Amino acid sequence: MGNGSKRKMLAANEEIVRDFVKIAEKKGRVLYDFTNETLTQAIRAEKMGFSLKEVLDERGIVEAAKEAGFTLVFKRLWYETLEKAWGTSNKKWLLKAWNETGKWFGKLYLSKYPEKALEALKESFRTLMWDLEEIELTKKGDEVYIQCLSASFSDIHTTLFVTFLKGALEALGFEPSEEEISKGIINLKFKVGRELNV
Repeated sequence: MGNGSKRKMLAANEEIVRDFVKIAEKKGRVLYDFTNETLTQAIRAEKMGFSLKEVLDERGIVEAAKEAGFTLVFKRLWYETLEKAWGTSNKKWLLKAWNETGKWFGKLYLSKYPEKALEALKESFRTLMWDLEEIELTKKGDEVYIQCLSASFSDIHTTLFVTFLKGALEALGFEPSEEEISKGIINLKFKVGRELNV
């Protein structure tokens, strides 16, 4: 058989194959071409260091971020604007706005992912908060622990992000119980305030 004998046959679950064929037909695509394109994209993702699942999961989070009203802005511009706003008499307004936005964000994830809102929130932070070198969000019994690390966070951005996190977790039914915060380092502990499926 020559080179063909070295090739392995592709195998797939019958139900998956049926769905795949239906998608190709719906798109008016030849199955051979559609299969090759799909495999090419899976290989491309792997060469970039991602699985196709990771790429699609992150795309879903980006779509959710667009729905939630996120926008891209230059980092330098963002930090300078926060510094100037904080230096005026707007501190109370900023803290309230960040807290309310956190609550809205938490409610959004609770409505979209009622069974796993906490996990979805953690994944969105990992994907969308590019300035965070580390973020850990773990639930142990009735308590939730958040650890964040960012070398680029200023004191002001650290304070505002903590306020945002508190709002988001409050929307999921948790109350802050302990905190240890310094520039770019956030350690928060929450306890269950009301029972929710997260």
